[in-house]
Amino acid sequence: KREDGEIDWGQDAARIARQVRAYQPWPGAFTRWRGKLLKVLEAAELAVHGTDAPPGQVIALPKGGLGVATAHGTLEVRRLQLEGSRASDEAEFLRGHADIIGAVLGR
Repeated sequence: KREDGEIDWGQDAARIARQVRAYQPWPGAFTRWRGKLLKVLEAAELAVHGTDAPPGQVIALPKGGLGVATAHGTLEVRRLQLEGSRASDEAEFLRGHADIIGAVLGR
């Protein structure tokens, strides 16, 4: 079902990365940001797990990437699509939506 694709940031990063891969193309993995649907099209678990951010909080990665804190580890979001926009890689998305850093997804 469509709702099966909703990301639970309370899971660990490895599980969410598998969900993103498994649910492409249908039903797709998604979350919410500012009341809009945010599709996560490609993601990977990061080897570095140290973060004090709460699950779902977007963090800037050291090399300019986009990460999301999970219950256990950090998920690097490599490709995403905000509702009403075209799909883009993390760098392109951050150029247009730098204010996502620090936001908590899923609300």
